[in-house]
Amino acid sequence: DEAEHYLRRALKVGDDLYGSDHAVNMGIRGRLGKVLQQMGKYVEAEDVFRDLNAASVRAFGANHYESLIHTRDLGAFLVDQRRFRDADRTLAPIEGTMRAAFVRYDQLDLAIYLLYLGKARAGIRDFAAAESNLLEAFAFGQREGGAWPDPAFATFRRDCVQAIVGLYSDWSVARPTDRHGEKVDEWRERLKHL
Repeated sequence: DEAEHYLRRALKVGDDLYGSDHAVNMGIRGRLGKVLQQMGKYVEAEDVFRDLNAASVRAFGANHYESLIHTRDLGAFLVDQRRFRDADRTLAPIEGTMRAAFVRYDQLDLAIYLLYLGKARAGIRDFAAAESNLLEAFAFGQREGGAWPDPAFATFRRDCVQAIVGLYSDWSVARPTDRHGEKVDEWRERLKHL
């Protein structure tokens, strides 16, 4: 509650000084959205994330780094709320732009995007597309892990492998005649070693 209060105050001051679309206020909005999410105030958090995304697009344009990150974060929030269809509608349209913007310079951000896109697609049972996204995200982690900060990399790898296990588990239930059950065992074994 205290963090929310101070962030809302800082946002009001920032809006008065700089205007609502200023980069300083976007940072405050992002922190406020995460605090609200942690407090379980999901409707308010979603409103803040949507406002942040809209402000970023107004200030920088839809294809700017900041706007793409805010769109990814909104999609991640929706995945965390298990609103997979909404998350896919948010994340899928920016896939090409994300790849073009991040593949060379910020592969962790691209890999995180692919992780959440894969989770969204698994949630709507688009298993083949989810598999492609999740395995690609994991491959980025395998290639680039040494360049990423250890805690971020370890968390990312664990989240990625857990998502792959979940994908193959759901896929094996939906199509028991396929060999996805074997893949569940393979990826569970990998998870043990992380």
